[in-house]
Amino acid sequence: MSIHSSLQALLTGEGDFVLLFDQVRSHGEAALPALAEAARQGRAIPQLTALLSALQLEDPVRALQPWLDCDDPLSDERSMALQALGARGDPRATKTLIDALPTDVIAAADALGDLGAPEAIGPLLEHARGYLGDRSPLEGSQLQDDDLCRELRIALTAITALAKLGSFQLAAVPIQLATLRDDEESGGAALVRQRAVDCLRYVAAPGVAQALRDAAMDPDEDTARAALRGMLLVGRKAEAVAWIEEIERGGPVAENALWCLERWAGVSLPHTRDRRAQARKARTWWHSVEGSFREDVVYHGGEPIDLAKLVRQLPDDPYDLRLDLKVRTGAPPILESLMGEPVPRSERAGVEGWWKANSERFPLGKLHLWGRTFEPEVVG
Repeated sequence: MSIHSSLQALLTGEGDFVLLFDQVRSHGEAALPALAEAARQGRAIPQLTALLSALQLEDPVRALQPWLDCDDPLSDERSMALQALGARGDPRATKTLIDALPTDVIAAADALGDLGAPEAIGPLLEHARGYLGDRSPLEGSQLQDDDLCRELRIALTAITALAKLGSFQLAAVPIQLATLRDDEESGGAALVRQRAVDCLRYVAAPGVAQALRDAAMDPDEDTARAALRGMLLVGRKAEAVAWIEEIERGGPVAENALWCLERWAGVSLPHTRDRRAQARKARTWWHSVEGSFREDVVYHGGEPIDLAKLVRQLPDDPYDLRLDLKVRTGAPPILESLMGEPVPRSERAGVEGWWKANSERFPLGKLHLWGRTFEPEVVG
């Protein structure tokens, strides 16, 4: 099957995704022209980004240079190449990515966070502070300005990359922005809170847990759902209590809170359309089991979190576990842009090999964020 035929079938969903992905991947550098053509057409960018990151390339920095030299500095083609360079972990890409910050700060910052080069901390701090200016901490009334909201989202992208690099110097910014609201705020304000909540998934600093709990009550449902999922990463007994309270409030994200609680505890609770009855059932169940959970432990599936189990389960739950494992481990073989797609054999083999080499870094029951291990109380 030709490269173009395999790629066409992959992007249109007309065949076995696992087989087709690995077929295109195996063509290596010869597949780049077909991928570039699809990128210029704006087709299936998440899948193309994953392919570009996983493609078998002898020298990815050299092979991807033509993608970086395209005329439009903000093209999908160039952004994908930046992200692929970050995902590959080749330190030679550090200067290229730092140089790209002024023209494509979002893609370059994302890539620098993934790359893991400590040399990027200084430039990322400079860009984050440049977009924040002297406005931090902010007042809710400032969220009425759409231009400011856009700049805050860019700053949060850089702060997320810093967190991936182990720098939490600007942690106070996403902690505040995750819950900053105003009655007259602009349409972009909720997007700021969503980006702040996403950033907090990578931050190990006092106040993170409380900010996520508060954001779970945000009037914007996307923000609230993201916060609930962030709480699942924190995963302590205190988060379970907060999910129970969210179920009892019966708001629009109560079902999401119930899902988080079930995933955290490894149980399937009786579901009913009667929200009050559902809340009573959840509270009764919790009273019967809460004594078996310790305050200072991160849980998943009802047990102190064991990433080895999650690695084994990845092929069975490619949507939720891809993101979960990526945030916890930062493992390069995990192709998070393929969320929801089946796990290709090459990705599975890469993750299993990475885990075999790195498993000792992740003891049971601790807080794991982007490959680092912390005591659970570090987030407050």
